[in-house]
Amino acid sequence: MTEKEKLDKPLPPDYIGHRKRIKERILDKGATSLTETDLLEAILTYSIPRKDVKPLAKSLLRRYSTLRRVLAAEPIELMEIKGIKESSVALFKLVEGMCYQMLLPLNKKLVYLDDWSSIFNFARMKLSHLEEEALLCLFLTPAKTLIRHEIFNNGTVDSINIPANKIISRCVSLKASFFILVHNHPSGNFYPSKEDIISSRTLKEKLSTIGVDFLDHFIIGNNNIYSIFNQSFVKED
Repeated sequence: MTEKEKLDKPLPPDYIGHRKRIKERILDKGATSLTETDLLEAILTYSIPRKDVKPLAKSLLRRYSTLRRVLAAEPIELMEIKGIKESSVALFKLVEGMCYQMLLPLNKKLVYLDDWSSIFNFARMKLSHLEEEALLCLFLTPAKTLIRHEIFNNGTVDSINIPANKIISRCVSLKASFFILVHNHPSGNFYPSKEDIISSRTLKEKLSTIGVDFLDHFIIGNNNIYSIFNQSFVKED
C-alpha cells in the first residue's frame, strides 16, 4: 500500500477502540470492575456489532435506573425503544436467565437457616428490580428444604395485600411444614408498615392452626433486610 493510499484509508470509528479497551479490561480485571453503563454497553456490542452503543446504554439506564431493571424489563416494552431489536432483547433475557440459574443452586441450599445470605441473594434477584411491591413465598419441608417458591404480584408502588387464604391453600397442597415470606419496598424504605405487621401476625396465627411454622417475614429495601418478627435488621454472613 502506497503512502497516499494509507492516508486516504478511512480511520476506524472511535467506538472500535473503546470496545477493545472494555474487552481488555474485562479480561484483565474482570467484569466486576466495570460500571453498569460499561456492562450494558458490552452486552449491546454483541447484538449491535457495528454501531456506537454507549448512547443507547445510557438511555436505557436513564429509563430503568439500574442494569437489573433493564434485563428484567418486558420484551414488548424494550422493543418500543428506538435502537432495541429482538436480538438485543434475547441477549438481555439470556444474561438474566444465566444470573438466575447461578443463584438456583444457592436457592436450593437456603434451606439451612444459618445460610440467610442465600435467601436474600435469591430474593433480590426476584424482587429488587420490580417497581411495585410483590411477595416471594418460600415453602419448606420438615427438614427445611425448599419445596417451591412463588411470587404473588398484587401490590402497588407502596402497598401490598398478603393473601392469607391463598398462602394457606398452597401450604396445604404442597404439604409445607415451614413458610418464609419476603417482600420488597421499591421506595427503599425497609421498615414495615402497620398493615405489614398486623397481617403478618394474623397469617402466623392462621398457619399455626394447620401445623405450619411461619418462620419470618422479611422486607427488602435499598439492599437492607428487615425482619418483622425480630424487629431488627438481619446481618448477612
